[in-house]
Amino acid sequence: MSFKYLIVLGLLILSRFGLEGQSLDSLESIKNYALENSTEYKRVLLDVAIARNQLDGILNLDETSFSLSTDSDEDEDWTSTAAVSLPLIDQLGFSGSINNDASGSLGLSFSPLTHSDSREQLQINYDVALLLAEETAVLTENKALSAVLNWMTYSQQLAVQEEIVTVKETVYRDQKIRYEAGEATLDDVRDDLVDWTEARTALSNMQVLLRAGESELLQTLGTSLDAAGIEIISTEDLMSDLDNLKKSITPESANPSSVYDVTSSYKNVERSEHTLSNTWIFDPEVNMTGSITIPLGSSSLSSDTLEWEAGIEFVFSLDDWQGKEKELNRQDLELSRLESKQAEMESRLNLQQVLITLETSQQNSTLAELEMEQSRELYDEALFLQEAGEYSSAETEDARLLYEQARVNYFDMLAEEYMAWRALMPYL
Repeated sequence: MSFKYLIVLGLLILSRFGLEGQSLDSLESIKNYALENSTEYKRVLLDVAIARNQLDGILNLDETSFSLSTDSDEDEDWTSTAAVSLPLIDQLGFSGSINNDASGSLGLSFSPLTHSDSREQLQINYDVALLLAEETAVLTENKALSAVLNWMTYSQQLAVQEEIVTVKETVYRDQKIRYEAGEATLDDVRDDLVDWTEARTALSNMQVLLRAGESELLQTLGTSLDAAGIEIISTEDLMSDLDNLKKSITPESANPSSVYDVTSSYKNVERSEHTLSNTWIFDPEVNMTGSITIPLGSSSLSSDTLEWEAGIEFVFSLDDWQGKEKELNRQDLELSRLESKQAEMESRLNLQQVLITLETSQQNSTLAELEMEQSRELYDEALFLQEAGEYSSAETEDARLLYEQARVNYFDMLAEEYMAWRALMPYL
């Protein structure tokens, strides 16, 4: 998983300048743009890098320290000492030093009761950071795609509604002329005026929705429409993207335990388990040390030339009795397990709702497609009747706009189904 995110991070860096001024004419380019410009996603990627940098290896070689010191005595003789401390593991370490007179020493320290779960805790932190980065990437893409598809739908609906207002106004004015000529009743004029008024009201509502959609788009992508260069995709392209998405997702494989809230709760349980096992009821210290000193002027290593010393230390205090801490940690573990079960149960309910929404969106898309096909047939029939002299141009135009409305509604339903499918991705 870490290798995967190194690749993602590398691609984002390489594409940093390539996305500037790029025309966002596909859903794929919108996803890439969203990830590139999301401060939230950049933050979690940085958290992954920080957590990775904090990981400890099996050996504590990175804690090796070096020192250099100089001293002088009353005879103004200067001595210099270079020393190194080399911890290998938590319980074992080596040290060494050498003086300017070529004498030196080697030391060994062994603390058999020393224990820590810091390595395991840091690994859990890293795992959680990766899990959060994975879900944040999906949610960032979904948020951007939802905002863009909503804006595309509103834009198309507004364009159609503007045409409807124009047609309704023309019908109303023509009806007034017919009324003045005695060919229509006053009720006919009033009905057409109501239709025109309702069309203008619907247009105002569409304009409000579009402004809200643009605002959402601005907040999501962090840029203006002109700067981003977003283009409305065709219904055919949306259908193609939806088909490709369906091929990559199997609803039956959706797992409520795959979302971050659940996986992170599992990690919290693991964290509490390590903390409990690392808490001893009695936690004293036992330190064993040994050193060998090589005297000045020694030309060979033998028992006669080497000086050595060894020691053992046993230290404890009242704070080393941790029965209360262990009991508190046990309670924390039980609570973590309970929270994990609750998170999984909530995720299971959420997944059921996502699957219901997906099924509903598929049904809506099918119905919208049928309505579009029927309105297309009615429009074709209107064209035929107009050529036969039985339909006016206004009636034919009205049929065309009904078809355009049905087409935009089909686009809207496809967009909803597309997002319903993507809502499953955190559960995979």
